[in-house]
Amino acid sequence: MRQHRVKVLGLMAKDVKSADALAGYKAFVDANDQLEGIVVMQYSPYAGGNGETYWVTNKQGYDIPVITVKYSLWNFGSQNHQFEGTPAYVASKLKTDDKSPFSVIAVHAWSTFKDLGSTSDLTAENASGGNMKGVGAAKLLTNHLSNDFEIVNVQELIWRVRNQYKPDQTSKYLKAYY
Repeated sequence: MRQHRVKVLGLMAKDVKSADALAGYKAFVDANDQLEGIVVMQYSPYAGGNGETYWVTNKQGYDIPVITVKYSLWNFGSQNHQFEGTPAYVASKLKTDDKSPFSVIAVHAWSTFKDLGSTSDLTAENASGGNMKGVGAAKLLTNHLSNDFEIVNVQELIWRVRNQYKPDQTSKYLKAYY
């Protein structure tokens, strides 16, 4: 990883909160002193980490965030699950979630959704005949959000998390390395 200058790592774990997973995160951070952060998704459910962030200290003493998926776009037919569902459903959760200013949202690759505009029906987008998936499903989600929300790439998210929760350390790191 280090020789290829990997800065951001995406992982999948059986249980993102387990002792084995936490030891794994530490091993990755120890193996790459250039790592800026890790995003991790649970195998099932994808949003099993509930958006929690774990901090792993690297060899230079900097805390590296391990950010878990908070919500997942997933077509469950006539229902949604607690942290997973249609773009309208996930948007409704984001709008009422006041616990964290940051959320990683996974997109289930095989789920398709129907573009119904700005529907208030939280399961209607699961209707058969939908052809929106992947980036299209993510775009449906953004269509349900106001300008109060900002969509950023993973690396930007990692730096915003670092700056929000570890501002002094982040400033020190940026001055030393950039």
